Amino acid sequence: MKLNANCFACLINGAVKRIEDRTDEDNKSLYMRDVLRAILNEPEDTSSPCMGPALKAAYEKHFGPYPEQDYTEINRSFNRIVMDQLPEIEAAVRSEQDPILACIRYALAANYIDFTSVDVQTGELLEMLRDSARAPLDLTEYPKMLEDLSKAKKMVFLHDNCGEIVLDKLLIKLIREKYPDLEVLACVRGGPAANDATRADAEYIGLSEVATVIDNGCAITGTPLKWVSESTLHHLTTADVIISKGQGNFETTFDCGLNIYYLFLCKCALFTHLFNMERFSCTFVNNLRLQSLKEQRGIGGKNEVVVEHKKA
Repeated sequence: MKLNANCFACLINGAVKRIEDRTDEDNKSLYMRDVLRAILNEPEDTSSPCMGPALKAAYEKHFGPYPEQDYTEINRSFNRIVMDQLPEIEAAVRSEQDPILACIRYALAANYIDFTSVDVQTGELLEMLRDSARAPLDLTEYPKMLEDLSKAKKMVFLHDNCGEIVLDKLLIKLIREKYPDLEVLACVRGGPAANDATRADAEYIGLSEVATVIDNGCAITGTPLKWVSESTLHHLTTADVIISKGQGNFETTFDCGLNIYYLFLCKCALFTHLFNMERFSCTFVNNLRLQSLKEQRGIGGKNEVVVEHKKA
């Protein structure tokens, strides 16, 4: 998905913020020139998450080792916060006429846990979880997803943030109860990428109890098909259904030809513009049926990897 004007502004503002405490104005100016060059030199279809390595290289050229933030304790903390809520949430979900749909609503609310886009507050998270059943949600794609799952042999679940992954696990559990012959793979990040879920998070919450855990082979806030491991690309291209959480996964897989059902909250100006929604609105769309969005909102452009959809 090609960079939107809002993406340019966000990348540049992020680069400025990264050096705001430095006093060498000449070096800061040279750095920003390299940031701008890095953005301009990328192909038009490069998505925002894929800019990370180039911007990191620009920083290290001028200032030395990149100051990576360690999210280990934050991840563990929010995994635990949501795990503490899980018994009550699971009971509430199972009391509903459609537990899978009820769980989708909770899993969407937990997509709020994103330290790259949101000033995450525990109280606000808990309030969003409590109010998830009342959040507006377009269910056009829901019966289509269930139909696809009923015929599917293999599903891949692309995870996003820590904490959120706890409710993703419950969603996978409920899907497997309804479709017991379905093979499910749960894909996390291949290394630390902000507060996104990694294998360590998957192990901490027991994700392997409901799915085969794999990682995407790269450490950025998305799943760029040109960079994922060969084995992960094989699993994605042979899956009948993919459920994808989070904006970063949308940006890096949009228009790739795979049968992906996207679930995320609109958390930044790009997505509120694309979907004409207010911030923190719930989005439930399918990759194969977004042609009008591509044409009307100007996010077209060929994905780095495009595959022919394999019908279930």
